[in-house]
Amino acid sequence: MKRGKEVATVEIKERLAVTLESIGDGVISTDRSGTITLMNRAAENITGWNEEEAVGRPLTEVFPIINKNTRKPCVSPVEEVLETGRAVSLANHTVLICRDGTEKILADSCAPIRDNEGNIIGVVLAFRDVTKQRQSEHRLLEKLRESEKRYRDLFENSIDIQFIFDREGNYMEVNNEFIRESGYEREKIIGTHFGVLPHPDEMALVLDAYEKALTGETSNFEMRSKNKDGKFVWYSFVNRPIFNDKGEVVAIHCIARNIDEKKRAERALRESEEKLRRSEKRYRDLFDSVSDLIYTQDLEGRFMNGNRAMTSIFGYELEEFIGRKAADFMKPELGELFYTEYLEGIKKKGHYQGISSYFTKDGRKIYLEFRSNLIRPADGEPFISGIARDVTDRVLAQREIEKLNKQMLQAQKMEAVGTLAGGIAHDFNNLLQGILGYTQILAMEKDKGDPDIARLQQIEKAAHRASELTQQLLTFSRKVESRKRPVDLNHEVEQVEKILKRTIPKMIDIELNLEKNLEAISADPSQLEQIIMNLGVNARDAMPEGGKLLLETENVILDEEFCKDHLGARPGKYALLRISDTGIGMNRRTLEHIFDPFFTTKEVGKGTGLGLAMVYGIVKSHEGYIMCASEPGDGTTFKIYFPVMEGIPARFETEAKNNEATSERGSETILLVDDEEILRDIGRDILETFGYTVLLAPDGESALELYKERRKHISLVILDLIMPGMGGKQCLEKLLKINPDTKVVIASGYSIDGHAKDALKAGAKAFVSKPYELNKMLQAVRSVLDE
Repeated sequence: MKRGKEVATVEIKERLAVTLESIGDGVISTDRSGTITLMNRAAENITGWNEEEAVGRPLTEVFPIINKNTRKPCVSPVEEVLETGRAVSLANHTVLICRDGTEKILADSCAPIRDNEGNIIGVVLAFRDVTKQRQSEHRLLEKLRESEKRYRDLFENSIDIQFIFDREGNYMEVNNEFIRESGYEREKIIGTHFGVLPHPDEMALVLDAYEKALTGETSNFEMRSKNKDGKFVWYSFVNRPIFNDKGEVVAIHCIARNIDEKKRAERALRESEEKLRRSEKRYRDLFDSVSDLIYTQDLEGRFMNGNRAMTSIFGYELEEFIGRKAADFMKPELGELFYTEYLEGIKKKGHYQGISSYFTKDGRKIYLEFRSNLIRPADGEPFISGIARDVTDRVLAQREIEKLNKQMLQAQKMEAVGTLAGGIAHDFNNLLQGILGYTQILAMEKDKGDPDIARLQQIEKAAHRASELTQQLLTFSRKVESRKRPVDLNHEVEQVEKILKRTIPKMIDIELNLEKNLEAISADPSQLEQIIMNLGVNARDAMPEGGKLLLETENVILDEEFCKDHLGARPGKYALLRISDTGIGMNRRTLEHIFDPFFTTKEVGKGTGLGLAMVYGIVKSHEGYIMCASEPGDGTTFKIYFPVMEGIPARFETEAKNNEATSERGSETILLVDDEEILRDIGRDILETFGYTVLLAPDGESALELYKERRKHISLVILDLIMPGMGGKQCLEKLLKINPDTKVVIASGYSIDGHAKDALKAGAKAFVSKPYELNKMLQAVRSVLDE
């Protein structure tokens, strides 16, 4: 048991030693005789004694303290604690003489150590070095004294009247200027209440300022104060509260200045102004009652006056107009030019009129119709007088009408050109059919080594190139076939970018900025590729010295406001394709024609003028909207809006999947219906070459009669959609009415999306485009016959 207590005691002592070493203050303990029994490291650092040397020595030897002011030894804190039995603190001026002779100012406390019965068995002394703190406080005190002296010098020598009165309103201090200005003696004014000097009429004002100061508020006011000779003089006053360190108002500081001369001048001015006001009131009332702007200007065009309408329309106060020119409220680049012409017109003709645009204070643009006249009064300087009317609504309405008319005319022009181009392309396709078809037949009849084969291939190649041009015209007129399906526009852009990187010079940087969650669109991927490639190649040609091509996508919503300003656009959700370059740009005249067929700015032989017309047609066929912005030397940006998908549209996979030559033949009888003789002939020759029996009909009526006569022998009908008289669709319906199992292949140079799609829905089995390509035509025929 005893052994356990000893161990516990040791542990307590160890924890106590650790605690003492962790304390930042110095700690020394003594027994009742004042002999040191313990000392921590902080105490060693402050006194210069280490614990081993200090323990067993008297506290007065290790911790000698003196009075800083008297330099006499202080009573030992141990004696004071033992005498009083309570904790004590050293006085603020106590100084410790360290072992090395240095002196340190201390802050400390000393407390008794008691045993379990409450008997004092020793004393513990805790202290810290506050030398730097006290030195800092001393320096601050010195600065405060210097500051107080400077304040006193400023107060006494100020050119303004200054005085201080207490919370009761009695004068505590007055400066020399107060004595000089008022004539009172300092001894007689000190202690006097401030209420004896103000004029009775201003007493309420003075008392209000006094009450505000007592609540901590500064006041500015003017009043008359009585001098020693009894005369009241006008002064301006500033009252400021003076606070103690607790934030309480203890006094009020006043600064005053003689303004008697100013008041006399103001009174004279008021009397003069009152006379002028009465004389002008009737004129101003009439002036301000007019709803139009009325103004006067000097011969330099600076405003001299204006009526209420002028301030209400512009939002400026009249004072903000005076001395300024109308050019100050116009665009800087237009203002000075206009004003030079304006002033010259006034001086030469005596008047000037017109419509000009201005900016109001809140930044609105307004239009004013005005007339200014030169006035030459007999008894004064010439000036300009004018009247103006706000015609903003009228001008904007006219411009909106002009804009919409221009957009409508452009849309009508594009539609008319598209119709014309589509008709020409259709007729041209029919001519190409004969060239291409007979060339292919002749090539098939030649031996492989025949030298004419190469010549025929060149004819076929030229015919295909001509066919491509007609396809571009048909694309512009929106009569070309579109194979739409759900498309990720980002994917298409990325694919075309790879092609562009291989075809565009390396000095042109291509950058992509694609929206991550771009919504799908219904589109023909090959036509999307045509759009991007065409615009990309145009951008390349616009940057011969290099630059940057930026391809971007973004989900956008076109609202009613946008569509109102952009004829042809419809509200809704769109996927935006933005293609920008840093090239040479285009002027406004060029921009107006960029989508016209055969319009090009390129050199002869370097462009057909159909590229952008084709882009326009593709966008329109996708129910989208396209716009272009460009400035000379500032690059070009095309914005193309595609409607996002709301459902997967139906698709028709009707054409052959490949163009490989076929060796399949047939023996069936086919009725070929076309109003063009050359197309009937070439179609017959192709089919008969591969074993088929062919019957020909030039129109829908003849076809029906022939079918009724030979229906048992006819296995397939190839039916042209666009024919005079009975059209292909009507003929199809009658054929199916005669025999619902009739196999019909629709032929057209126009798009599958128009009448052809309707015909397919009505019962046609397939679609072939004109001009006929031998392999595609034969594959379509064989495929339908084999069903």
